[in-house]
Amino acid sequence: MKIKQMVTAGILTSSIFGVVSAASAHPTPVSSASSTTKLSKTDQNLQNQINELKLVLSENASREMAKQKVDQTVGIGTHGFLNDRIVFSGGVLSQLSASKYANSSSFTGGAGRNLELNTAYLNVHAIVTQNLSAFTMISTVAPGEPNVDGGTGGVEFEEAYLNYAKDFGPNMFNVQIGRTYVPFGVYKIHPIVASLTQTLDQTNRPAAILGFARSPIFFSVYGFGGLGNLNKSSSTLANKLNGGARIGSSYVGNHWGYDVSADYITNMAEALSVHNILPTTYNNVPNFAAHATGTLGGFALTYNFSRAVRPFSRRDLIFNGGNARPQAQEVELSFTSKMFGHRTTLAANYQTSKEALALDLPKNRIAASVDCDVNHYLTVTLEGLRNKDYSSTDSYQRLASGSLTAVQNGTGRVNYTGILEADIHF
Repeated sequence: MKIKQMVTAGILTSSIFGVVSAASAHPTPVSSASSTTKLSKTDQNLQNQINELKLVLSENASREMAKQKVDQTVGIGTHGFLNDRIVFSGGVLSQLSASKYANSSSFTGGAGRNLELNTAYLNVHAIVTQNLSAFTMISTVAPGEPNVDGGTGGVEFEEAYLNYAKDFGPNMFNVQIGRTYVPFGVYKIHPIVASLTQTLDQTNRPAAILGFARSPIFFSVYGFGGLGNLNKSSSTLANKLNGGARIGSSYVGNHWGYDVSADYITNMAEALSVHNILPTTYNNVPNFAAHATGTLGGFALTYNFSRAVRPFSRRDLIFNGGNARPQAQEVELSFTSKMFGHRTTLAANYQTSKEALALDLPKNRIAASVDCDVNHYLTVTLEGLRNKDYSSTDSYQRLASGSLTAVQNGTGRVNYTGILEADIHF
């Protein structure tokens, strides 16, 4: 995970969902943390462009005037327009890593040394009317990492949806339909290393989401098609609709702010990383997540929690001989300020999990990072992680190919990893 304050940067007026992720942007007033996050640094620039273009539409300004105003206001690099309604943006994230074992999540094999493309993405945001917009994101997925279609690696349509938003006085309503990250959990969608809570939370599916906000409260409900299969006690695989809800509150002041939310989803196995391990389960297991962030000046303190509402069936997931009930939590302290003329964030993070050995999570993680905006288009991050595996006396079994695997044990080992990432965004 990119170790920094979990803040978000929404697309257009979709902020009432209070949805998913910690933006890679540096800590900002936490009111943005209740918004639907789509992409890191690019999103902040993209949001500014979209707001500017909406103003241009309302004033019926010419294309040239719109371009000049966006150039002057936003000051970012390459961007394209079509009838003053379409904005292009994107980025390339590359990593240089060194690890004691094969990679940051492994506790076996020889030392790992790697230079790789974390992801590359292209966003297209179209303003259809004052209230209706469309968003598409095409991205690459690193080999071995779960993609939105249930496989690993490749090129994907990560998001593609329509968004309708309307204000009624102080009340704001929003409807979003299409493939997107559903509002469950708070995390960064293109992290350096995914946090433990993100592994249990990150869910991307074709969905219909209804949101409502009246400051300082926001609320959303949603339904989405299942990615995994439910076997139950028969041999016939079945799929069904899933759903969830979020409620939260946020406030932003000149010097301090907060953001809190509570989330519920009907099936933990729909999370991308969990589905990659458990594509079929006998029963659905709901998940609960909570998030809290407080800011004071340049300081931010963040807490995230995720836990299965009830244990998995013994036919799906076993930990130390009993029904597994996976859980993860994390706490992070960060500080953001200008250092040597560049906006810089220092952060420290502690994460822990319970009964999640079968989901390939470490028992605990300590991480620290330094993140620096070199200029408008380049962010460089140096991150160090210490992962400790479950004890060699801890064991698990999980469903695979219709039956439980043999008993597997933890290693009790510690893995150290250092990662340098260059994030070029436009």
